Amino acid sequence: MIKPFVVDDEKTWNDAVDQLHGHPLQSYGWGEVKAGYGWTPIRLLFKDDDKNIGGAQILRRKLPAPFKSMMYVPRGPFCDKKQRLAVLEALTEWAKAQHEKCVELVCEPEWKEAPSGSDKLGWHATKNHILLPSTVLIDLNQDPDAMLAAMPKTRRQDIKKYLRNGFQLEPAKTEADFRACLDIYKEIAARDKFNLHPDQYYHDIWQKTGKYNRLLMLKDPSDGVVVAFQWALISNEFAFALFAGVGARGRKMRVNAGAKWQCMQDLHKDGVALYDLNGLLNEGVDTYKKAFHGDEVHYIGSFELPLSKWYGIYTKALPAGKKALHAVGKIKKK
Repeated sequence: MIKPFVVDDEKTWNDAVDQLHGHPLQSYGWGEVKAGYGWTPIRLLFKDDDKNIGGAQILRRKLPAPFKSMMYVPRGPFCDKKQRLAVLEALTEWAKAQHEKCVELVCEPEWKEAPSGSDKLGWHATKNHILLPSTVLIDLNQDPDAMLAAMPKTRRQDIKKYLRNGFQLEPAKTEADFRACLDIYKEIAARDKFNLHPDQYYHDIWQKTGKYNRLLMLKDPSDGVVVAFQWALISNEFAFALFAGVGARGRKMRVNAGAKWQCMQDLHKDGVALYDLNGLLNEGVDTYKKAFHGDEVHYIGSFELPLSKWYGIYTKALPAGKKALHAVGKIKKK
């Protein structure tokens, strides 16, 4: 009999994430980051007798009446493939007990297909995703020379030039290091016209994700100015690309591909086997990511369990709400 247990201890939770190959977004620190921005983390560990078989870090967010709240599991639940339906059953039973205070539970697991029988539990796929359902996964155990040979010629040339020039990524250790990386990200956001979170959000990620954090920066050897950064979260043998950027000086030096390549090699030295480049978004971004010789992967996307009689109205209101927020964002930019 599989039963859920609420876990409040950081080490106990992270040990389970590592043991069961959970995604970095299921780490304790990621829940603490989101707790500062309107979400309440609930960490459920699923046990069969005394054996851990799965887990789900659930983020609950308050909603206006009558919906009350919704729950979201980023890249979870996590468990062995053979245990997916059993874990989903236990999660469903727990979630349905929340029906008076929650309109739905949304999961976005690293599953390419739903477990057989999940529809009978009430689960169904929707298009209202939070994380991008398609991404590029790079097998870092591949032979580096073979990976380079499979890349476009200009990409290979940029990487080889980067290596010849002796560039070296290094961890961001000080507040000044962090601020230099964030300044580059702000520069890119202004140039490409996309919105950013408050500065504190990025600082919280850097500080609260602990051993899962890998913020790497690239300095110009001539004067020590940071010209690029690569930021990933890692758990066990898996890495998830969070953010990355190359400033104006770095673009002139053509360090973009080289910095990403070195990041991949450094992650591999840390024992990482798979690197998720975090989503396919548009033609330009997709072409850039695919050229690193990764595999295009399509997950099931948002997997939802209705919990309230208000669910139908909520799903109709959700797209309209997103459209309104998008319009507000446009107004603020003007």
